[in-house]
Amino acid sequence: PPPARRTAPRTEMLKIGISVGLLSTSSSHAPVALSREVFQYAVPALIYFVNNNLVFVILSHVDATTFQLLSQLKTVFTGLLFRLFLGRQLHLYQYLAIWQLAGGTAPSQIP
Repeated sequence: PPPARRTAPRTEMLKIGISVGLLSTSSSHAPVALSREVFQYAVPALIYFVNNNLVFVILSHVDATTFQLLSQLKTVFTGLLFRLFLGRQLHLYQYLAIWQLAGGTAPSQIP
């Protein structure tokens, strides 16, 4: 595998080790509250872990320009789907920001 794919799990394991070490030195929590707090942060941390590793997999299959374009368009689609599915009103500045982001990423695909 490419070096980035070998390094990513090591980096994530180092993050977990540092976090557990810092958590174990913090003695201000009761054991029950500590396990509840750990569980509350474990789910988002697991999602973040999967996302970080998927980035390396995606980068091994597409070039950097395409990845960056798709990454920027993720924000555009999130804003539009936020409006469509949740029925929330976006302010003028939010629409302008989405338009500017879409307009800024489009020229990167012009040969």
